Amino acid sequence: MLPRIQQLKMPLYRQKKKRSFVVAGVDDQFDADEFVGLKIISSALTPFFIWLLLSQFGKSLNGFQFLLIIIGGFFLPDYVLWDLKKKRQKAVLRELPAMMDLLTLSVEAGMDFMAAISRVIEFMKKGPLLDELSQVLKEIQLGTTRADALRNMADRVQLPELSSFSSILIQADEMGSSIGPVLRAQSDLLRNARFQRAEREGAKAMQKLLIPMIVCILPAVFIVILGPVICDIVYNQSWFKELFGG
Repeated sequence: MLPRIQQLKMPLYRQKKKRSFVVAGVDDQFDADEFVGLKIISSALTPFFIWLLLSQFGKSLNGFQFLLIIIGGFFLPDYVLWDLKKKRQKAVLRELPAMMDLLTLSVEAGMDFMAAISRVIEFMKKGPLLDELSQVLKEIQLGTTRADALRNMADRVQLPELSSFSSILIQADEMGSSIGPVLRAQSDLLRNARFQRAEREGAKAMQKLLIPMIVCILPAVFIVILGPVICDIVYNQSWFKELFGG
């Protein structure tokens, strides 16, 4: 099947998927042709497994449902790839403020950029940002300019915060400015952005909890608070006493 897929002319698709593999951190595991083969296999196996599961409960699939599951199975690898990209970007974003603090302290202590990156790599926990910094250091050691190495990192991750960090360092390098104050300002900016992002997430969580509270909790609260009052009103009505001989 793979040789036939390789004969297909889809250069733009291959280029787009190659970039997606890099962002998701799986570029060493797949190429675009293998990914298309995986999509075809998924579209064939997904209906079979769902049919097998439903048969245990005596259920079956009609033709339309079967077609929808085939389509869903075909796009399932795309969703998994998208999820891997988002998780990796979130991991980089989570690790970025701590990395910035370490890099700033190292530069302010008198280290040059290469030594500071090496020190950060030494103390950082294993993760995607550590892998990216290691790649930056390796590229610089092999002769790539610092600006190009930082651009390559931003292109691999495709995260606005990391792209901004790379652009500021490149600009400071081109202007011959000291990167210490630049790193300090960027570190403070990232820290504030992280706090603001946490506040926004907290506000979103409260909004999501509002409907369950209204539907599930408030009725019970009203019953507990108003129940005795309503019962007292009902049982003390004269018509109620006359009707039931109270």
